[in-house]
Amino acid sequence: NACKMALKWILNRITLISNGSDHDVGLLEMYCGCGAHTVPIAKVCTQISYIACVEIDERLIMACQKNLQLNQIDAEFRAPSEGMDAKTRSGGPVVQLFRGDAGEWATRSRHQMLSKKKAEEDRNNTNTWYSRDYTILLVDPPRAGLSANVCRMAIEGKFQHLIYISCGKEALLRDIEMLNSNFEIADCTLIDLFPRTDAVESLVHLRRRK
Repeated sequence: NACKMALKWILNRITLISNGSDHDVGLLEMYCGCGAHTVPIAKVCTQISYIACVEIDERLIMACQKNLQLNQIDAEFRAPSEGMDAKTRSGGPVVQLFRGDAGEWATRSRHQMLSKKKAEEDRNNTNTWYSRDYTILLVDPPRAGLSANVCRMAIEGKFQHLIYISCGKEALLRDIEMLNSNFEIADCTLIDLFPRTDAVESLVHLRRRK
């Protein structure tokens, strides 16, 4: 099954990243949809400390919350500007849901990252969900690809890994060219999710250059 193959690849890459880390691993998932990736990541990749899920479509983010609940995974809606509390889920990551636009999130995140550099002592500013130190950025954008602000956030942030799921070949090439100055391809695969068409699902693991 093509969908299972794609999901297995994603879980394997995230597991390799989290197993190889000696500190808390946070994951920012943009364009999370109904939770098709969120649920298995939260259930399987238990070494992830926290997951922030961003989705602009209200119906999809509500479906994501419902799917998490059906799988006995606690998830809450929060304002991204709120601080992160100490709540944990036994055997798995904290999952928080945010309804909003990925480009706007990236703009606010970049602004807070700059503020963070200027005022490291300002703890009220540095502990918001916008400015968490996420290790992994997981994106599954529409065919048009990532906004320039999301690419800039990836480059300027502390993300060490970017998992890019793409159904748009041209947009993927454009975005990788923009990210290439700071990221290199660690692994990739193609999945035929659209039989008898010229479209393929591209899954790319980008790793920050040292």
